[in-house]
Amino acid sequence: SGLRLGAAALSCLALQLKGRAYTRLDLSGNKLGDQSMLSLRSLLNALPKLRWLSLAGNLIGPDGLREVAEALRSGPGLEGLVLGASGSGSQSRQNVGVHGLGLLLEAVQSSPQLALKSLVLAGTSLGAEAGRLLANFLEHNRGLEHLDVSSNPLSSEGVCLLLPWCSTLRGLGVADTGCRGELITPQLCAMIRETHSLAYLSLGHNQIGLR
Repeated sequence: SGLRLGAAALSCLALQLKGRAYTRLDLSGNKLGDQSMLSLRSLLNALPKLRWLSLAGNLIGPDGLREVAEALRSGPGLEGLVLGASGSGSQSRQNVGVHGLGLLLEAVQSSPQLALKSLVLAGTSLGAEAGRLLANFLEHNRGLEHLDVSSNPLSSEGVCLLLPWCSTLRGLGVADTGCRGELITPQLCAMIRETHSLAYLSLGHNQIGLR
């Protein structure tokens, strides 16, 4: 990670690593940009055993996410995908947004070879409407075990849309999402009462305290 790789380097990696039994690939912090995501498709197709991929800190926007989505459809059966990281500087945050998120979730839902268990979307410019998309995804994809949407401007509205569908998760990160305790308490308490699997919950850097 952090080597400032480009499209040419990804294509070279695809040739050199073709058929290797790598299960994890960390490409974070390389600022690849949307223009390198087509080469990513070749790289993923070259690694049939790949199960975990990090693309955090690569300045990927909706156009790049379209290519990532296609790569997921035709590539290996990923179980873990990291698109962002909590506390990322503004220069390295992904501008995924609700449109890019929709493309990604549609690709996961329509790809039977994917068994995604962990999805990290921290710091990817997701607003309140993303809560609705993620709630719909969780309703129909109970295999997801870990979801991190920290460091996004989801607000109380987005978090409230999401929480009712999080009871089957093992880990949930909603830190630094701009939510307020008095607005999310009913949904949060209901989710905690219902869950029998949640082992990790991150609520840091929100206004949770009672007034």
